[in-house]
Amino acid sequence: MRTFGRCLAVLISLPTIAVFAAAAPTAAAPPTSCPQYEAALQTYAPPGGWDVAQMSAIMARESNCDPTARSAHDSGLLQINDVNLAWLTSKMGTVDPTTLSDPTTNIRAAALLCTYWQARGKSCYHPWKLIPTNSPATPSTTTPAATPTPVPAPIAGRCTQYEALLQANAPVGGWDVQKMSTIMWRTSRCNATKRTSGLTGLLIIWDKTRNNIGVKGVASLPTAPMVLMVRNPNIKTIRDFTDKDRIAMPQAKSGPQATVLQMAAEKEWGPGQHGRLDELMISRPHPDAMAAMLSGGTEINAHFTNHPFIVAGQSTCGVEILEQMPEASAVLVPVGGGGLLAGIALACATSATPKQRVGGKQNRHG
Repeated sequence: MRTFGRCLAVLISLPTIAVFAAAAPTAAAPPTSCPQYEAALQTYAPPGGWDVAQMSAIMARESNCDPTARSAHDSGLLQINDVNLAWLTSKMGTVDPTTLSDPTTNIRAAALLCTYWQARGKSCYHPWKLIPTNSPATPSTTTPAATPTPVPAPIAGRCTQYEALLQANAPVGGWDVQKMSTIMWRTSRCNATKRTSGLTGLLIIWDKTRNNIGVKGVASLPTAPMVLMVRNPNIKTIRDFTDKDRIAMPQAKSGPQATVLQMAAEKEWGPGQHGRLDELMISRPHPDAMAAMLSGGTEINAHFTNHPFIVAGQSTCGVEILEQMPEASAVLVPVGGGGLLAGIALACATSATPKQRVGGKQNRHG
């Protein structure tokens, strides 16, 4: 089956972290805080701050201060849920149950989740379903409790919560932080997950890649088709899926593929039936999903992906240009959906002598 859809702005949905099982009644009294990790909690606190004593108490409750603690779907000191792994990996490199047994990695992951929810008006402690009280546990006598750094109060027309980041990552020539904050508000309303080619997304990807691949710009693929591939020969339409099937995609229940599948479900089964296939969705990055489906050794027997040949095919145009005109210093590309521009830019950036400047030109109609 092939489904064509346009690029959708989606919000990453991060389910809360489950609570680790309590110790058996016959065991020694569980700890009420983890003073041995409070220095790390202070060092790796999120930009918005958190109460070190509060997080120490949560840590004790979740894992009994055991960095190797593992329950059915949660790992480490703060019991990070497996459903968050793909998102955390996109932010800080490989994150899995093994790496989460490292105290520093676990605390950094918790800080990212805290920041995620603070940016959406929730408590930093939302992932653990805990509303902070004045004194949930006695602060450690060895490490003084830190006063949380408040997130700046929102100001209409500015993204004050990101101004410290704008200041810290200003270019060599500097920039007007308040003006950039205003631009950020105008282009994305301070939504860090907005999936357009606005300034916020560009700033974030620039910051994340400036020490490795060095992304300087972003081109969208709004008309890229999506393809639902299956192993089971009995599946001819979405009506043929059963409870035994599993459909892998980058963001189950909330990403572009999930949204398109929900639209198709409502069209197939009627109004209100958009969630008919939600329980069959599993979050996996495209490479992992493809490998799992092809192996036949997992429960995943379907993969909803972007067309696997689009970017490669469009990149060949750039390769041909460089082969025929190696002396070219600039390439001007017509822009419709942005796919051709992305492919040629990729080819030029990865060539043996990446010196060409790539630009796009969109014609006005009417």
